[in-house]
Order: sequence, then structure tokens, then C-alpha cells
Amino acid sequence: MNALTPIEPERLHIIHRYYAHKRCAPELVNAFLDFYVRDYELDIPIWSNKIYRPRPNLTDGENDFGRFRRWYAQFYSEEGAQS
Repeated sequence: MNALTPIEPERLHIIHRYYAHKRCAPELVNAFLDFYVRDYELDIPIWSNKIYRPRPNLTDGENDFGRFRRWYAQFYSEEGAQS
């Protein structure tokens, strides 16, 4: 479960919560978490360098992207919708 809470402009408080069955080997759980953290950290430079494009170039398979952007815009102020 992931929860992202804006705390100020350009800052989020992020919580990641995972559950494992009690019979799952602790080594397996730890290996998964180590992989997840490394993989998550690879995304940070991408997120840090995103720019808003009012009319982005879309590829095949991204047909619903515009609909999602319009829905998601309700959660931003006018200023924040383009940053």
C-alpha cells in the first residue's frame, strides 16, 4: 500500500506499507524490500526532471492518458496543474 501526502509545494510525504504472510521466509521478504528500494530510487531522477507538456506526444497504448490527466487535474490548483 502506498500513500502520498503533499506537505508543501514540491514535497511529498510517502509511506509504503507491505505485508507478508507469516510463513513467508524473512530472507525472501528482505530481498524483496531491498530490490524495491533500489528500483524506487531509480525513478527519483525521472520524477525530479519531469516537465508539464500541455499536449504531450503519446504512443500506441496511451489512449486513455488524456482522460486520466483531465480527471487528475481536479486535485491541483491552477498553478500546480502546469508544474
